Amino acid sequence: MSEHYWPIGIVSNCWSTLLAGPSSLEDQCRQAVDQGYQVVELRQRALAECEQEVVDDERPWPLPDRLARLHAHLPALQFHLAVEAPFMSTGLPARDAYLDRCIEAAQALGDAAFLRLVDPTPTGPGIDHPETIDDLGRALGDFGAHCWGSSVRLVVENARQSLAMLRRVIHRASFVMPSAAPPIGVCWDPVNMIGVAGSEEDPLEAARTFVSAGPEVPDELAEAHYKQVADGTGLPTVREGDVDWAGVLAALRDNEYRGPCLFEIPAGDDIWERLRQSREYVGQVAGSLPTSPSGSEQ
Repeated sequence: MSEHYWPIGIVSNCWSTLLAGPSSLEDQCRQAVDQGYQVVELRQRALAECEQEVVDDERPWPLPDRLARLHAHLPALQFHLAVEAPFMSTGLPARDAYLDRCIEAAQALGDAAFLRLVDPTPTGPGIDHPETIDDLGRALGDFGAHCWGSSVRLVVENARQSLAMLRRVIHRASFVMPSAAPPIGVCWDPVNMIGVAGSEEDPLEAARTFVSAGPEVPDELAEAHYKQVADGTGLPTVREGDVDWAGVLAALRDNEYRGPCLFEIPAGDDIWERLRQSREYVGQVAGSLPTSPSGSEQ
């Protein structure tokens, strides 16, 4: 078994330092292809020439025409788009020009793309109230249906919120989604589970709950992020630390997870060397896993 048991990718904020210089987003994506990466998640604020500042919004907006050109120039890459939106803190508006632009931008990245929402605001103490869950879930489901009307799958991340609460909101949203639409997916970041206020969730136990529904049904887990912390402090590479990556990868393998795993380590001039080191570690961990009970060793 190797790291390639899952499609391997990079989140573009890894390149933030390089994108601040003469290097373009396309340059970095080309290097990713050359080094065997299959997926790039385009993270807002790390899109360089493919996003623009907008008056009265501190979030840069993606530029669909430039993203379409990027996709056309690099057809070997699968792209996703990740943007900030308050789906867990205040709820999504019914219709919004910013969110419509984000859907259009995700469309421009091809049929395999999805739109991922990140809510960087920690949830307040009232989040677990049934009426709050109901309101947030209905708003998320309405937006998910709107995305699917444009053939875009919606995915949400456990950024500053517990995974359990995220799942409750997604479950409520499912009652609003069209029956033909894929379920709202989870972008799971196990490091983000560590230190969430009021949560005692364990990344390894969480990994065991992501069970595939079969090859014909989109998984609840749409993607996972590789990074690491030690004693709560972020590390520059993926290596031994607070997240038991050997256990996590074994659980994902045994539950037949098929989606991508993407590196999201801190940016810096030496990012490609640290990506190499991180990739080597993941490969070693994956290669040391025992044969799965089903005999599905790759």
